[in-house]
Amino acid sequence: MVNRSTVTEVATPIHTVTTHIRTITSRKQRSSLATQPIRQPTRIHLTFTEVRGHMFMQTSTPMNRETTVTQMTATHTVNHRQASNMRIRTTRNTILGVVATALIACSEPANMQVDEDGHAHGEDTHEHGGEAGQSLVYTHYTDLTELFVEFPPLVVGEPSQFAAHLTTLDDHEPLLSGVVDVALEQNGSTVARFRVREPSRDGLFIPTVSPRAPGDFDLVIEVTGEFGSSRHELGQITVFSSIDEVVINQEAPDGDIVYLKEQQWTAPFATEQANIRNLSESWPAFATITAPPGSTAVVHAPLNASIAAQSLVSSGQFVEAGQVMARLLPRTATSADINALSTQLEQLRGRVNLGQADVTRVRDLVASGALPQRRLDIAETELSEVQSELRLVETRLNQVRTTNTDQGVELRAPISGVVAMANALPGAYITQGAELFKIIGHGQRWLQVDLSEHFAALANGVRGVWFSLSGGESIRLTSDTNTSIVQGITQINPQSRTATVILSLPELTGLNVVGQRLPVNVISASTRQEIAVPATSLINEDGRQVVFVQTGGESFARRNVETGIRDGDYVAITSGLTGGERVVTLGAYNIRLAAAGTSEIGHGHTH
Repeated sequence: MVNRSTVTEVATPIHTVTTHIRTITSRKQRSSLATQPIRQPTRIHLTFTEVRGHMFMQTSTPMNRETTVTQMTATHTVNHRQASNMRIRTTRNTILGVVATALIACSEPANMQVDEDGHAHGEDTHEHGGEAGQSLVYTHYTDLTELFVEFPPLVVGEPSQFAAHLTTLDDHEPLLSGVVDVALEQNGSTVARFRVREPSRDGLFIPTVSPRAPGDFDLVIEVTGEFGSSRHELGQITVFSSIDEVVINQEAPDGDIVYLKEQQWTAPFATEQANIRNLSESWPAFATITAPPGSTAVVHAPLNASIAAQSLVSSGQFVEAGQVMARLLPRTATSADINALSTQLEQLRGRVNLGQADVTRVRDLVASGALPQRRLDIAETELSEVQSELRLVETRLNQVRTTNTDQGVELRAPISGVVAMANALPGAYITQGAELFKIIGHGQRWLQVDLSEHFAALANGVRGVWFSLSGGESIRLTSDTNTSIVQGITQINPQSRTATVILSLPELTGLNVVGQRLPVNVISASTRQEIAVPATSLINEDGRQVVFVQTGGESFARRNVETGIRDGDYVAITSGLTGGERVVTLGAYNIRLAAAGTSEIGHGHTH
């Protein structure tokens, strides 16, 4: 629908126009204009028409004595709210751009043809009559690309330039190369095809369509490039027999916010459909990274001694099993020392026998389901510690019987791993039984989650956890990511007043620092279907949650929404959106600036 139309005439000698253009164009444009021959003064007639917030211009320029008529159309998009204020500025800027195009066109040679790529090289084009400035606008998505295209109505024998903006949806960047075909189809067969082999600039392809027969056709735009191929089926379109028969019944898209493709391509920007997803309720908690039983070892001092400086390892150092970690310098052994070590050795052998019997008993109970796996892990860990202590005493007793105080007693690592704790300092005197080193083996880690007693009853119904890293990225740990629930303990810890859930961590999380504590969200085992959007699409405006919906290629609408549960990166929307609508997930703040009419986000464009 045409809102208003004005006619403006600019009459000025060509050298004056060129001078004005040189003051506002880029260095590259000035160089281009400077190469054009100076001709006789030219009168340029411009017609401006505003259609749905777009300023359309047409010009008929007498170029020689035969009065060849050239038609050019440019578009400048403005915010509907500011259409009246922008009109004067749009007119001034665009007049100069059209005048420059007209001057360059004057120097083109005559008798040109239209090549297979659809580039205009013709002898002339015809100025459309009827309702000047009207255009058709389509926005269409495939899995790979977004198409936003504007073009005049199709008329037999009249060239119609398509301004096809193409965006790759994996990165929301303009398509830099490729082939675009505009096809008119009937009954599944292609009647006419018009091709352009490269963009006129990044993301913008301008094929020219010149239908030869009137009628109703299916309009299809096919895109082929390095990304693959996309087929945009835009529905039925009419090719009119003449300009006077043109009737446009296309409704403008909802949304009074304009954010141009050039702005979308040069700033962080992305969109995503609001679809129905399976979401799980979650509760906040704190978690600690731990090492599973059997993957840690503590090295004790086997006797009273001083610590030598040689071969001493430090905290954070990686050690191999059997590597010397420290050398102890004991006092000269006496018969009492030998008797004490012999007694300790016999006691440890007894404990090892009891531990082996306990492991065998617990293994049978776990196999029958009477005890959880964690109970067996604990029994095996306790046995491993006693066996390590037994080996140390045996070594010490052998060393004392053949003692050489100059060489000392070597302490060796029982497992491979990282030294998490080192309490040994050169020259320090230590007593028998003191903890000198703690080693944490490489491999699997556990996540011990402490649930508030308010949620303690849910400890056995946990599906997993999700949490956010410092960079904002969310990590979701469930069975889908090879995370398993090791144990759920509903009994309340009297000191912390919490219940405990233990999960095994897959290595892909990168969480290896034992003892690290972090906030998490515990995921319930039950799910429900909700319309959901990425959390990044939500903007808080004075306590209200707002999203921006893309209603067309360059049109957006602001929506107040009500939110529900959050599950990782996605938030449920309980009202304000319908499934399938496309929301802005990256760059929503820039859309907000565009809605406010600020100039901080850039300026308009012309096609």
